Amino acid sequence: MLIDYMRPIFWGLILTVLGAFFWILFSVVFGVTYGLAGKEIPLSHWALIYISGFAMYFNLPIAVIVEIYRYLKRKRTKRVEA
Repeated sequence: MLIDYMRPIFWGLILTVLGAFFWILFSVVFGVTYGLAGKEIPLSHWALIYISGFAMYFNLPIAVIVEIYRYLKRKRTKRVEA
């Protein structure tokens, strides 16, 4: 299966792009709809905006850290086997 062979860096990139898409989407949709209605944005909607924004900012660095960890782990096991 394709999912088994995808490395963490690819998942991090995919989730970063999805986070950016939903961050822009939620920000624009909620801003326009509640702005035109003259109301405050509810906290549940703010949560969606912030969660997708955090996903955009933190998924790629976490994926890089996981890739470095996997590289060091693989390097260490090869040294032990030899």
